[in-house]
Amino acid sequence: MSHPIETIQTVYAAFGRGDIAFILAQLAPDIAWEHWPNHSAHAAGVPWMKERQGPAGAQQFFELIAGFTFHRFDVQQILAGGNEVIGRVAIDVTLPNGRRVQDDEIHWFRFNQAGQIDAFRHYLDSAKHIEAAR
Repeated sequence: MSHPIETIQTVYAAFGRGDIAFILAQLAPDIAWEHWPNHSAHAAGVPWMKERQGPAGAQQFFELIAGFTFHRFDVQQILAGGNEVIGRVAIDVTLPNGRRVQDDEIHWFRFNQAGQIDAFRHYLDSAKHIEAAR
């Protein structure tokens, strides 16, 4: 089993080459994708911030963002502590509706005892994403 930080490095590399199957293989069967007790982007219906369950739910997320045009996806730093890993990422994307979003995001990953990612959240500027989704 690799260290969680190494797993996230390989996940980001897989995203860069479009290898979504590899990413899905790193996920726990019960992964909580964008699970928040109360989140403004959920309430506003931002499609890419929708709460999802399991690898099938994560795949729905990747299918949705496949329609984005990525101008920038820059992993700036990866930090780890215990069973959690944080990725700092700068993005610049154009959405299918023509709106462009430039943001600095934090990606939070949690690992289970088997070394699988069992939770994932984007921390981002919700107001930007809510406006862009309209």
